Amino acid sequence: MAEEDRGLTKMEYHTYKIVKVDNDLRKIQIQNNEAEISKMKNQIIEIELKKQELRKELECQAQQLNNLEEEIRITKSKTDSEIYKLQNELSSFQQRYIKQEENNENIFSQYEQRQPNLYFCDIKKGSNDITFVKIVFHYDFKIEKFDIQIQDNQVDIAVNLERNEVSHIIKHLVQIDQQNIQCLAKVVQANEITFQFGQAS
Repeated sequence: MAEEDRGLTKMEYHTYKIVKVDNDLRKIQIQNNEAEISKMKNQIIEIELKKQELRKELECQAQQLNNLEEEIRITKSKTDSEIYKLQNELSSFQQRYIKQEENNENIFSQYEQRQPNLYFCDIKKGSNDITFVKIVFHYDFKIEKFDIQIQDNQVDIAVNLERNEVSHIIKHLVQIDQQNIQCLAKVVQANEITFQFGQAS
């Protein structure tokens, strides 16, 4: 009986040893697993923190983008308003300018139409039945060219004048107390034209 007890004891010890070694290995494995789990948890926490930082950064960038878009909208609105204001000012100025130009043209036209009439014609009879016709124009006008048409005892005188690059035509009719006349001479001096008329030979 004693030998059987010793045999069981050895078996039990051997079994105990096997179980203990297995338990020790399991404990080591559990410890390793717990360390790995702890490491993974730390990594998860780190990832979550990075996600939060990235989310905040994205939110910040989105806010900056919204602010920039709002600034662009405000600037565009101001620019459009300024452009509209400037266009209105330009249109108003153009209308005033055109109106003033029309007024100036009317005034200038009236002035120019009156100015060429500032002349006088002097008719004088000389010896040998020669008639002198002198036309004196305002000194501001330059004589460009002139022409005469004789019919019976009437002389139609046309003179082209120029002032400030504006041309004018002056027409004057002279009646001479002679028949069958012709122009004997024409003299232009400054703002004067002198004609000599006599009977045709």
